[in-house]
Amino acid sequence: MRNKIVNPILELSEVAKHIKAGKSDVRAKVFSKDEIGQLAKSFNEMNDNLSQVISELKDLSYIDPLTQVANRRVFDQTLSRELRRHKRNLKSLSLLLIDVDYFKRLNDSAGHQLGDQCLMQIAAALEAHFKRAGDLVARYGGEEFAAILSETEIDNVEDIPTKVCEVIENAGISHPNSSISKFVTVSVGAVSMVPEQDTTSSKLINVADNALYRAKELGRNRAELKKL
Repeated sequence: MRNKIVNPILELSEVAKHIKAGKSDVRAKVFSKDEIGQLAKSFNEMNDNLSQVISELKDLSYIDPLTQVANRRVFDQTLSRELRRHKRNLKSLSLLLIDVDYFKRLNDSAGHQLGDQCLMQIAAALEAHFKRAGDLVARYGGEEFAAILSETEIDNVEDIPTKVCEVIENAGISHPNSSISKFVTVSVGAVSMVPEQDTTSSKLINVADNALYRAKELGRNRAELKKL
């Protein structure tokens, strides 16, 4: 009686505790063909479904739902992690902030739906451009994107921000109300440095943001790079 009923029920009770705790990799090891066996099978199916839901929720927490690139949360985590790693390895780290020029005008003249499509196209173009395993493209907020480029040689980084401007304008996304091009363009602020021990994520972002502000002041559709 104990082997056929009590032990299987105890087994299912333990599995239920693990499911409640969110441990979706636990399986009920009951293989009988009676009602308890069917219950064990249902437990396992429920846990498989739970595992899939958890995986999907995890993906959603890391991906910007509109552009399908990394979201701000991932950007913040990655920048912090890469900053620590580059301090240890004494390698150059580069950060680009990329802002869509006259995006409000695009929304006002073409509508928010086309504005959303524009952001999706820009995200896809940036992801296709930055293909190294150590690169990260993220939506920084609104019409602004960011790119974290690990272990970039500081002497060879000059052309990278300017190339981003070319890539986006060459994508040929129509902008009916831009003052500088018939296509959507971006302004880029970039910083590249071998971080010191007291370098913070905030410092990198502030330097890149100041460079972005200067690029916009100087006419947009251009890049400004600060090497430290």
